[in-house]
Amino acid sequence: MKDFVYLKSLTKLKPNSRIYIYGSGSFGLSFYFSIKAYRPDIHILGFLDSSKSGEIFSLPIIKTDNFSNSRQNYDNIIICS
Repeated sequence: MKDFVYLKSLTKLKPNSRIYIYGSGSFGLSFYFSIKAYRPDIHILGFLDSSKSGEIFSLPIIKTDNFSNSRQNYDNIIICS
């Protein structure tokens, strides 16, 4: 497993980063709109949530248990908002 890196600003993300947003509530949605407004180059792959599933803005909401069981997701960035 890779080391965790904590960023203080969206400007620290590499161009064209691929991310998941942890949380699909009001903070997660606010963060989604901030990324769309200030970093349109970032690709949002979906949302991670411990209790919800389904879709928001045509993006999947993935339960955290299902996400952590898939090794293919380890190379993506997860943003906690």
